Formats: sequence, structure tokens, C-alpha cells
Amino acid sequence: MVKFQRAFLWVPAALCTLILTSCSKSQHQEMTLAQTGATLEGSVKLGDTLIPYGLVMVTGSAGQATGKIDPGTGNYKVENVPIGEITLAVNTDAGAGDFRSLSMQGMANKDKSQLKPMVNVPKKYMNPTESGLKFTTQAGVNKHDIQLSK
Repeated sequence: MVKFQRAFLWVPAALCTLILTSCSKSQHQEMTLAQTGATLEGSVKLGDTLIPYGLVMVTGSAGQATGKIDPGTGNYKVENVPIGEITLAVNTDAGAGDFRSLSMQGMANKDKSQLKPMVNVPKKYMNPTESGLKFTTQAGVNKHDIQLSK
């Protein structure tokens, strides 16, 4: 009887492994975005003020992509953007963490002279369906400065 029980101990383990393996593969396939190779880059301004912290979100019929605004330059870069007509959104709430982190570093170093002030954009620009920001991308590098009004 003991030999019989030991012989079938592997069955539940094998079934669990099979189920977990098949689930992880299907989730991985759903999460993989198309690699278009196209990039979108430029700056973001609210009026005459350069936005130093935040995310630029790109939405198209073939998917979406997100890129971070570089606090040092105020420029953004989004890789693997959908090709064709896209809608843009700018989320400065997402950049608040970068601002706080850099602010704390400046406090620790007693040097806030390099810290750019946080600039919040109107809420409509944070939502791709409300922003009204449109652009058409092509394969390769696309340059587009985003100009927001107050």
C-alpha cells in the first residue's frame, strides 16, 4: 500500500506544474506589446514653462506606450509607439515622486539650486480621451514638442 501511495505522489505535482506553466505562458502573450521600433521624442511645455517631471502616454489603435520626462533636460522619449494616428496625454502626477526624490537629495546635499520646480498640468491633459492632443507617427524617430495651454 505504501508503494502505491508513493507512486502517485508525483501526479498532483505534475498537474500543478502543467497548470502553472500554461497560465504563465498565456499571461505573457497577452502582456507582450508589439515592437514597432518607432520612437516619439521632444519636450513638453505648459505655456512658456518647460515641464520637468512626468510621463507622456501614447495611445493608438495598435496599443499604447509610455515614456518618462527627463528632469535634467525636460525632454521625453517614448519607445515602440504605435504607428499611425495617436493620442497623447501628459501625467505630471506620476512625476511627483521624481520631484520629491530629487528634492530630498537636494536637502541632504544642501543644494537645491539645480532642482526645477514642479509644474502641474490641467487634469484634461492627463487623460488621452480628453486631452485633444493628436499626432501621426511613422516608422523610425518622430520629433514632436507638446505644447499645452493653461
